[in-house]
Amino acid sequence: MNFESHLSEFLEVERFGDLSELTGKQLRMIDESQGKTIREERKLSTRLASLQEDIVDKPLASKMKKEGDDDDHECENADEALNEHSHYMAGVMEEADELRMKTLKEIVLSILAPVHAVEYLAATKRISMSKSLYLSYGAKTIVF
Repeated sequence: MNFESHLSEFLEVERFGDLSELTGKQLRMIDESQGKTIREERKLSTRLASLQEDIVDKPLASKMKKEGDDDDHECENADEALNEHSHYMAGVMEEADELRMKTLKEIVLSILAPVHAVEYLAATKRISMSKSLYLSYGAKTIVF
């Protein structure tokens, strides 16, 4: 069976909370949260792009300090430069993870009613599973 033909069937489950029942206030709060999240994502994207440009603009060889003719020492400096850059990039990725958790908590704990929060979490899990299946198998045949 083809994955695309069964995607909607896979995603359809019994619903016990209808997200279309959200109040105007809840919708405004979600909209504000989305706007704030987008602004923070842009800041993180800019920082990540700067780090990527930094490694391209300043080749690794120029980052290494040449303190003698010892090849092992140069290798250590190369490792240090890479480790430092990796550390900064990992920091940005951690901040992105924190932003995702902060946004999720805000939506689930502060905006949605419990029944809607459960439906939202279930929907995000279904989407994640579908994405994972699609990335694993692509347009190949998937049997449910």
